[in-house]
Amino acid sequence: VSKDEIHYRGRGDRQEPDPHSSGHSVESRALVVFLLDVPGHKSMPSKGKKASLDMVTDLVKQSVRWGGVPIWNGAISFNCFDPRGNPATLTWSFNGQGLTADLANLEAFSSTAARLWKKLIDVGWQGQKITSTLELASLWDVMFFVSYTKHNQASSDVWKNVCQHIYPELVYVTGSLMANFACHLGTKPLEEQREQLLDVCLYHKGMAEAFADCQQVAVSWDASTYDCEVLVTVAHDQKSGITGFLPIQCMAPVMTEELDTEVQRLAFEGLISMSDVGPMNLPALDMLTYKAKLMIHAQFDPFHRCWNDLKLAYKHGPGQLWRTMLEYSLVYNINYGPAGTKAWWDRKKQCHQEFFLQNSPYSSIFLEYLPMIARELELPEEPSTAEELEAVWNRFGSMQSLEKAGPLVKLMRWFSFFESHTFYKGELFVTKMLMAFGKRAEDCVTEEHEAFPAQLENSTMNHKEEIRQLKLKYGCWSLAVKFISPESWWKCAFMSI
Repeated sequence: VSKDEIHYRGRGDRQEPDPHSSGHSVESRALVVFLLDVPGHKSMPSKGKKASLDMVTDLVKQSVRWGGVPIWNGAISFNCFDPRGNPATLTWSFNGQGLTADLANLEAFSSTAARLWKKLIDVGWQGQKITSTLELASLWDVMFFVSYTKHNQASSDVWKNVCQHIYPELVYVTGSLMANFACHLGTKPLEEQREQLLDVCLYHKGMAEAFADCQQVAVSWDASTYDCEVLVTVAHDQKSGITGFLPIQCMAPVMTEELDTEVQRLAFEGLISMSDVGPMNLPALDMLTYKAKLMIHAQFDPFHRCWNDLKLAYKHGPGQLWRTMLEYSLVYNINYGPAGTKAWWDRKKQCHQEFFLQNSPYSSIFLEYLPMIARELELPEEPSTAEELEAVWNRFGSMQSLEKAGPLVKLMRWFSFFESHTFYKGELFVTKMLMAFGKRAEDCVTEEHEAFPAQLENSTMNHKEEIRQLKLKYGCWSLAVKFISPESWWKCAFMSI
């Protein structure tokens, strides 16, 4: 990285007319060096180290997704040394998706480097893990691997023998990709933020004028947006028939002086209380209303018992529906694991890329899953012709559950399970196929129910404890593959009607 890529503005420097030139700045390749160097500083808090790695990884991913790896036709050649000190020349060629199969020979060249790569898949570093295998490694994982060896030289000679020699080429390639992507973004028009703010102001003014003469407004909200980033609320005036979306604003209690003078004469002090419908609150409310003769107007939520009634029916009814709900909650939340890192989501994307590179519509593994996929897609009959097979195959070239992490199932939010079921509709058996790809034979779909250990099935443990024990035995990834079966899928669809 040349000094020209680091723009330092010292005190007393002449201010440029461009406000963007008045502060310190770096170009893309220098930015890569700085971001990869931050995790090695002991004085830097761990939160900053993780943010630095996340930023450079995300920038490289976005750059590759937009333009591939055209620098040097995707081939990075460098001279290095094997563990015995013998010189060697290696070439790692990356395809348009930023993936390379050339690291498959790394174990034969340096077993220490191969073991270190596999260790970073399981253990990770600074809150991040390698999500690709040596057989099909990604450019950003190679960059993460090099950064780790750079800041942990005492643990092995991988940096000295291999990684320090590819580091300059890697910085040049990734920095050039980011520079090209930045030039592309520079051609796009800026977001019209000022116009958007004007639209909000005009809409707020229109709402105020429309509801100016309303005496009573009912406000309802979309339950699916609860505990999410965007809350959707709707205001309705029954008398005038006016309805509108409420702008997000700070809600404050109404002051007495804000009321109309005629209303002020009728106003009296009151109390609004929202409480749970339970065995203590209901009798207390009845006592205050009918025995103490207080002026109380009680309004009950007709759907308050909905989730509890469903849960009790699932727990005590036939078919072990509650267990199925717990099983699929693990499946639907797999994109956020482990421990909220979303590393398994990246691993699923990697499985998707590897599967579609190594298979075709006529591969045995795809044909094995085809009956269940066709049933889930509600096709009138199982595809039999070449055109029908290719149509189903191409349908999963891009999947919603790989583009978005999806909603998070929280069983205290009863609707979140059904929201996730709708999100995964049509992709469950393909998800199972991708996650089971390259795994053990017993992870594949079979028509019969997949049996779990007899000591768990015959025990007196509840379903939640059983699944916890199974997670300890199989791990969440393998267990999610086992949970998706034709029988459990039918139960899940039955509950979500």
